[in-house]
Amino acid sequence: MSEVLCDRYILQKELGSGPHGITFLAHDQQTDSAVSLKRLRHQLDSSARDVWLREVSGLRSLNHEKIPSFIDFFEVEVNGRVLPHLVQGFVQGKSLQQTIEAGRVSIDKALGIVIDLIDVLCYLQAKFPPILHRNIKPKNIIFHKQRQQYLLTDFGTSTSLKGHTFDLRAMGYQPLEQVEGSPNLSSDLYSVGVIAVQLITGKTIDSLYHEAGSIRWRDAVTTVNVAENVLLFLEKMLAKNSEERFSNALEAFKQAKKCLAIVTSKKVENFEKKMPKTESGLTTDINDLIDSTDIFFNDPSDEVVLPHSKVTGHSGDDEDEISGIFQKVISEPSSPPVVNELENKTSLQTIALFIAFLIILVAIWVVLL
Repeated sequence: MSEVLCDRYILQKELGSGPHGITFLAHDQQTDSAVSLKRLRHQLDSSARDVWLREVSGLRSLNHEKIPSFIDFFEVEVNGRVLPHLVQGFVQGKSLQQTIEAGRVSIDKALGIVIDLIDVLCYLQAKFPPILHRNIKPKNIIFHKQRQQYLLTDFGTSTSLKGHTFDLRAMGYQPLEQVEGSPNLSSDLYSVGVIAVQLITGKTIDSLYHEAGSIRWRDAVTTVNVAENVLLFLEKMLAKNSEERFSNALEAFKQAKKCLAIVTSKKVENFEKKMPKTESGLTTDINDLIDSTDIFFNDPSDEVVLPHSKVTGHSGDDEDEISGIFQKVISEPSSPPVVNELENKTSLQTIALFIAFLIILVAIWVVLL
């Protein structure tokens, strides 16, 4: 494939196709970079062209780290028909579809991805007029390896609330009002809700699909331990009636953040429950290890004695106290009359104290995780 469009874009290979267009990987000779070029299948009449030009103006204004840059829009003749083309920056990476196919992810990771997607929707809905993506699905969400974040791609069917509307009928991800041709601000949220269920359960869209604007998500999540607040969040995202969903992306974003905070706190709490505690705050095993060093310090005549109280956490005072002990051991000169046995014992004390100090730091690190 070596077709050149507008004396600028060299088509290299087909990336994918659907009922409304074909997407190609192309080389932009002007910028010497890879781009994603989408060719729509249908010609535009004069009224549709005017709408498209307004929409393209809105797409050109998009500037968000999770949206590929919009580069160009043009119409060229292909096999006797003048077809519209959209050009965006190419994002090379693993799609969210591949992640789902690999199996379910943890609920906190799923919520993190959902929050990132809703963040993009907040940005789009803040535009005037608001922009709907209308084709949110795992294949259009690509992980950018360098940025370490997911990007929402394929804005070839996006529209403002006052703009044109296509009936995509993409199975499973579109809500009923969109299938019927009347999308609103909550429509993209439904699509994100479906993706959230897939991430949490690892289920395919075919196994979840029930009917237009409805998936069997409640049955799917019963196999996973999902917190009540997350269930309520999904209920609100996936309501068949759009009036029962979050009215806009910002409302959903705030609730998703609350869900993640609760899930994360419960995860920490469950971890702490698995670690047996003493009254001092650290695990019994760690304190037992520290106490075992007392075999080096059981002579009351020794000048250097490890503090016997249990460690309750890391602080500057603790570090200064231990540092002071080390200074005392190291800085005091050996007295000539002292026998070799006492010198050996002091060396052992120093080694044991150093080991105990390392154990304390490791314990504190583990607890903070």
